[in-house]
Amino acid sequence: ILLISYCLVLIFVCVSNLKLVQSQTLAQDQTERIIIVGGDSNFPPSTFIENGKHVGYQVDIINAVTKAVGLKARFEFTQWKEALEKLASGEIDLMAMSYSEERDEIFDFSLQYALNSFGLMVKEGSTIKGIADIRGKKVLVQKGGVMQAYIKKHKIEADYAYLEDVKNIIMLLANGPFEAAFLSKKTAFYITNQQKISGLKFVGKEISPRRTAFAVKEGNYELVQLMNEGLYIINASGELKAINEKWFGPIKTEQVDIALVQTWAIRIGII
Repeated sequence: ILLISYCLVLIFVCVSNLKLVQSQTLAQDQTERIIIVGGDSNFPPSTFIENGKHVGYQVDIINAVTKAVGLKARFEFTQWKEALEKLASGEIDLMAMSYSEERDEIFDFSLQYALNSFGLMVKEGSTIKGIADIRGKKVLVQKGGVMQAYIKKHKIEADYAYLEDVKNIIMLLANGPFEAAFLSKKTAFYITNQQKISGLKFVGKEISPRRTAFAVKEGNYELVQLMNEGLYIINASGELKAINEKWFGPIKTEQVDIALVQTWAIRIGII
């Protein structure tokens, strides 16, 4: 009996050690996996470079999500159009962006976790009251952004100038000959506050609110699933809410669609 007991203990210890080694190996493999994350180098508060560091709302979200699933993010910010091209070619692994049907034809998307609203910004005292008034006017648009696709789809006519840098767009609108600009509201408010730019306002109806998600090269379903799992974890822990409040204050912000996330989590066995 003592011999049998000793053997059972020995087997248990061996099996436990084997499981521990396997667990450590898997964890090591996962933590050593680095994903390259692209983004706009000057699109505050979402993604930008400050004092040589990659910072922003999306940087905090991505770091939290990747940490939750044992990945490590390495950020490589460029101009927006170049970042899109790199994602499509597979040079980078992931970007955070507004979802659109046009983009869904090129990329695969995670669950949506934030809301980004757009609008038409003009100078104070402008006669432009909405989109219907911009025909023949000089209007600024970010190159490669969702607003470029929006005006093309809806055949909105104006004298357009396409620029890469959103900060330059706002500066040119405030100080140059341009009369309006299609802009992300969060980004416009952030830049005008940081740069102390006055005399600009949004007019007309809110344009095309878009939900934000992680985009990957088409077919990279494994990374999509990992990011979805990470979103569930940081939403459940309250970390997503804390990041929102850090950047936008204690206001009502768009969170992950809890019902959708819980359905997804149950389906893959997380809860």
